[in-house]
Amino acid sequence: MITDFCKVEGALPFLISTLTYKSSNNTKAIVENGGGILRHISSHIVTNEEYREILRKLNTIDILLEQLKSTSLTVVSNSCVTLWNLSARNITDQKKMFESGAVPMLRNLINSRHEMIAMGASATLKNLFSSPIAGYYISMNGKIV
Repeated sequence: MITDFCKVEGALPFLISTLTYKSSNNTKAIVENGGGILRHISSHIVTNEEYREILRKLNTIDILLEQLKSTSLTVVSNSCVTLWNLSARNITDQKKMFESGAVPMLRNLINSRHEMIAMGASATLKNLFSSPIAGYYISMNGKIV
């Protein structure tokens, strides 16, 4: 069960480590599967500030944004949906996404032919643009970054 997984000491750091796993073989499968697990449990993670903080300490948002450049549609899809969940109703994570350049990266994906990529990117942008801090980034740059 999702809640049981998140409670296991070290489980979330281990899971996040799979997102950047490198080896001479099976790297793609491990990254895709680790991202898929994170994607599925991210809707639970976002309901618990302690779990969110673990992800922040591990620079998960930066890792997920880097994964948006992957050649694997599975990796990109998993990242988009996880970012969608992380961007919901949390100013700290929204701020991190704005400051890490998420907006232009996600804009490049909203017209993807891959349904989950397009939906995840669009939903993440919607969360960011409806954030109470979006106005700050607009006024600071004259437009949304």
